[in-house]
Amino acid sequence: MNHSNDCKSKWKLKSILTAFAFTFLSIFTISCDDETTSKEGMAPSDLRYASVSEVYEGRAMKSAQPVVYANTKPLFELVGGRAEDNGVYLENEFQINAENGAISLLDDNNLVVGLYQLDVKVSNEEGEVVFPAAFELRILPSSLEGLKYTPYTQTIVRKDKGSKTSLPVFKGTKPATFSLTEENDFVIDAITGAVSLKEDSKISAGKYKLSVLMANEAGEQVFENVLEINVETKIEVLNFEPSEYLDVQQKQSKETVVPTIKGTVPCNFALKDNFGSFLIDANSGVVSLSSDHSLAIGDYSLTVVASNVHGSVEFQNALTFQIVKIKETVISDLLYPESSYTIKKGVELTTESPSYTGSTPKFELENDYAAFTIDQNSGIINLLEGNSLSEGVYNLTVVATNDVGVSTFNDIVTVTIEAASFGIIFEDGWQGLLSSDHQIGNFIIVDRANAGAEDSKGKWANSWKINQMYGYGEVGKVSTADMKCSSKSADLSENDDWMISTEINLTNVTDPEILIHLYQVYVWDYALETPSRKREDRLYIKVSEDYTGDVTAANWIVLHEFDPSKIYRETIKGVYDNRIPHVFDSKNLPDLSLKTYEGKKITIAIQNVTDEGSTGDTAIQKFQVLGTR
Repeated sequence: MNHSNDCKSKWKLKSILTAFAFTFLSIFTISCDDETTSKEGMAPSDLRYASVSEVYEGRAMKSAQPVVYANTKPLFELVGGRAEDNGVYLENEFQINAENGAISLLDDNNLVVGLYQLDVKVSNEEGEVVFPAAFELRILPSSLEGLKYTPYTQTIVRKDKGSKTSLPVFKGTKPATFSLTEENDFVIDAITGAVSLKEDSKISAGKYKLSVLMANEAGEQVFENVLEINVETKIEVLNFEPSEYLDVQQKQSKETVVPTIKGTVPCNFALKDNFGSFLIDANSGVVSLSSDHSLAIGDYSLTVVASNVHGSVEFQNALTFQIVKIKETVISDLLYPESSYTIKKGVELTTESPSYTGSTPKFELENDYAAFTIDQNSGIINLLEGNSLSEGVYNLTVVATNDVGVSTFNDIVTVTIEAASFGIIFEDGWQGLLSSDHQIGNFIIVDRANAGAEDSKGKWANSWKINQMYGYGEVGKVSTADMKCSSKSADLSENDDWMISTEINLTNVTDPEILIHLYQVYVWDYALETPSRKREDRLYIKVSEDYTGDVTAANWIVLHEFDPSKIYRETIKGVYDNRIPHVFDSKNLPDLSLKTYEGKKITIAIQNVTDEGSTGDTAIQKFQVLGTR
């Protein structure tokens, strides 16, 4: 049954006027009841509601109050009902106000289109009466609204017969039918509203928005872009452009372009057969062939396997490589990775292999200056350590010969030899570090008296640390290696702390020596204030030729023994300004010469040994090994 908007408007006006009339009559009747309270008692009679009410399916409704004849206050109750015109009566859907008799329906109720008649019982002190079909309500078809798919974006896998969307929800009279507003590869179940793809669909992977047309007894309604479908597929298309790589010479490297694909990403790539030489990037799909491959002459067709969450697809003969014999050509484009070198006199030199174009050659030097050599197969140029070449510039010309001919590359490598200079061979590595770094530069630390103490970042006693020195004069604020022994500590203990350098290579160094900047600070000076107390505090510089990580297993030679307390007393000179370091080298301490270790590889250790009474800080601002390379 269809009802026009005009009918709906007229019904609304009629309902309002009827409700007003009955409300007025109800008031009038109650007044009459008040005037007849002295009459003989009377049971309820003549219950009347407004003529048939109308409401749209699923909508809320509340009737006007009825009129009834009764001389005492009546109470109302629903005691039954029935439905006609395809309606279905459901208990508990209708509610009645026991005090005033108004009947109501809640929003989103489950009553369907039809005519409903309700039986109402009215009771008072004089008795009770049931009024059959006292109230009539016609439920009209409701327009469609609120169509919704949850979630809005749903995934359908193409060629998966069971892949479809969830069922939608909506408001309005049922049954309703569904259809799509446009022709496409999607189909919609006319009864349930579930969306799927046609079995023969070839639609591409991607996202598609759909509009749905719904129809019911009340009319039609279009819901624009009510659903987004994310179509997913296996990888359907894989193309390399170009797909043929012809005339790839043996020993020639080659790399393809990134292939274009169609299908759901991400995906991974693999080769079904790589012939022992081809590689494919699993993420990009780029196929490569390295220059050291051993493929024989011939054609190689590659099958690429592309996989995603929906499975794997093989693309037969996706790529073809044609390997051909190396074309015999003279050598050209000879190039060394580094063509210019500057070295000190007597120092060795080794270049890298050159690159070139052409068939395999043999290499030679046109002029070797009686010192340079070249490997005839690799083209690597060598200059031995201890060579007698004078300072100057040496231009090297390389001759490359193969079966096709001879190529000469003039001045392809230039070597500049400078005079040997005196400079730093090894240095401490703690310059510029902060105390918070807790590092010791190019040394490691070993505490033989209190193992593990050097690992405590917050404990200064019995360990080597980097410390900021507040210098005076021109010294400035610099990092030091500081062995701090605190007089505040309750358990002043014996110390045997080592700093051990990394390996120092003197194989091409002459006149090596040690340079050390050293100072000593006392919290208080037992040597001055308590002469009777003997205090042991020594700093040793030691050398080993066989140190491999175990201090106790190596042989150590003492180069020099320092007396830090003596350094302190000589520094203070009556003024408590003792942070200016003494500078020691072979000029004032001949023991610091490393002449006997020329041509060797050594390890240097700095050992600090104190007794329980030690309260001073021994600090090394700088430690270097100098020499002429």
